[in-house]
Amino acid sequence: MSANSAIIKFGFTLHKEFIQGGKRKHSAVCKFCKLLLTETAGTTSNFYRHLERKHRDRFLDYKAGQQTDATQPTISSFAQKVQLYSLQSPRQQAISEAIVKDLIIGCCLPLSLVENEHFRHFLETVDSKYTPISRRTITEKYIPVLVKQVKETVLEKLKKKSTVSLTTDIWSDRRLRSFLGVTAHLCSKSKDCYALESFLLDCRRFPGKHSGERIFSAFEEITEEYGIRQKISYIVTDNAANMKCAFKVRMPQQQSDDSESEEENLDDEHLWEDMNPVEDTEPPWLS
Repeated sequence: MSANSAIIKFGFTLHKEFIQGGKRKHSAVCKFCKLLLTETAGTTSNFYRHLERKHRDRFLDYKAGQQTDATQPTISSFAQKVQLYSLQSPRQQAISEAIVKDLIIGCCLPLSLVENEHFRHFLETVDSKYTPISRRTITEKYIPVLVKQVKETVLEKLKKKSTVSLTTDIWSDRRLRSFLGVTAHLCSKSKDCYALESFLLDCRRFPGKHSGERIFSAFEEITEEYGIRQKISYIVTDNAANMKCAFKVRMPQQQSDDSESEEENLDDEHLWEDMNPVEDTEPPWLS
């Protein structure tokens, strides 16, 4: 038995190991009564019983010390324990917002990213004090707040414009789920030049029949929501029959056959040379 045994270190001295009759044994002298005890190597039951029966008070001291040692952390375990950021910590919130804005939204990565064990290991390596954000927290807390903020910004920009052009389309994903998307395009003045801006107004599930009536109804609902129903200058769609039905029939004043006589070659750089910025909110080609 090793001399590092707790019971031997507490109540015995002169511990030694030896071979007797071909067997490994060890012995030690009691600190309190000087009795020599011998036992088979690898066990301490004799030493334990001796203290318990002959030196009861000392034995109770030993037991109390063992319980204290069990509850008291070691220096190494204390050093390894990391104090995590609180959920309200600016650093905790900054990392969580960066994950949502830069990775999930900016890089178009899936929400399941935050559940990936390799990504969590990466976060722990970068900052061990950070508590990884959950997928549920993203969908219930961060996404709704960001949607509200972005929508308010878009509404404010659209409110200042007298004309808006729109593009719309319907497509299906790999699981054959249909979606209707509507994007607004406007011209904004920046210093001494104009810049084209685009904002996705809606990308909604579109189950059921893709009739012109249903397409126009959903389109009209979106434009009313953003207050641009009376500001629409152009609507660009594909040449599908249901799109023609939705917009050429219901909004005939805005239809265009894209004939060569009506089409302008916007790739011609000379068209933009004489365009000077004006103070009006209307795009230059409507002045």
